[in-house]
Amino acid sequence: MPAPDARARALAFLALVTGGVGIGITEFVTMGLLPQIAEGAGVSIPMAGHTISAYALGVVVGSPLIALGAARLPRRAVLVVLMLVFTVGNALTALAPTYELLIVARFLAGLPHGGFFGLAALVAVTLAPPGQGGRAVGTVMLGIPIAMVLGVPLGTLAGQELGWRATYWAVAALGALTAYLVRVWVPWTPGRPEQSFRTELAPSATCSSGCRCSSGRSASAACSRCTPTSPPPSPRSPAWTSGGCRSSSSSTARCRCWAPGSAGGCPTGRCCAPWSSWGWARRSPCWRSGRPPAGWSPRC
Repeated sequence: MPAPDARARALAFLALVTGGVGIGITEFVTMGLLPQIAEGAGVSIPMAGHTISAYALGVVVGSPLIALGAARLPRRAVLVVLMLVFTVGNALTALAPTYELLIVARFLAGLPHGGFFGLAALVAVTLAPPGQGGRAVGTVMLGIPIAMVLGVPLGTLAGQELGWRATYWAVAALGALTAYLVRVWVPWTPGRPEQSFRTELAPSATCSSGCRCSSGRSASAACSRCTPTSPPPSPRSPAWTSGGCRSSSSSTARCRCWAPGSAGGCPTGRCCAPWSSWGWARRSPCWRSGRPPAGWSPRC
C-alpha cells in the first residue's frame, strides 16, 4: 500500500477520532443520566445502573472475539462493521420499550468498543511515517479525552433537557457518520491471512534482549517465534565495553564470541555478550567464529 500524503493521513485520523468520541460518550454519559433512565424504564436507579454493567460486559466479551475472528480480514471493512454494530446498539437503546431490551441494547453497544480501538491503533501505525507510530496511536486515541471534556457534559445536559433517549440518538448518528468517514477516508489495509485462532491463542511471548520477533506477531504484541538479532548490538552500545567486547562476570562458559578479529568485533580469545542475554540453547566455551557450532540452535 503506498504511503498516504499528509492530508489523506489527517482525514483518516479524523475519522478514527470521531469514532473514539462516540464510544467515549456512550461509555460514560449513562452515569449522568441514571435518574432519567430509571424513570423512563420504570425501575429504580440501582437497577438502571445495570445498564452500565451490561455495556462493560459487552466490552469484555467483544474484545477477544473480535481479536480472534477478525485478524485475517481487511481492517477498514472490520472498522466499518464495528461502527455499524455500535450504531445499531445505540439506536436500540434509544428505542428500547422495556428494561430487558435496554440491557440487551447496552450489551450490543459495548461489543465493538475494544476491537475498534485496537484496529484503529494498527491502522494508525500503518499510515504513520517511519518512526512516528507512537504519535499516530496517540492521535487516534484523542477521541476518549475529547468525549470526556466535551461530549459527556453536553450529552448529559441534552439528556436532562430533551430526554435521555435523545442523547443515544445523537450517539447513534455519530456512529453512522464514523462508519461513512472510515469507508471514505481510511485507506484499505489488509489483514493478516496467516493468523488463525491457534496463533492468536498461543501463549504470549516477548523476545529477549538480542533477539527479534520473526513470526506470529499480532495486535497483542505476542511472538510465536524469536530469532537472534544479526549482527549483535553496535560496539558503541552500552552493552559493550571498550574494544567492543565484554566477558562474563562468572564464567567464560556463559559467553559467546562474535566475529573475532573483525573491525569492532572481538579479539581472538575474548568473549562478547553474556550467554544469558542472547538466550542460546546450550552453554559452552566461547565461540571463535561469528556462527554457532554445528548442531547448535538459537532459542530466544
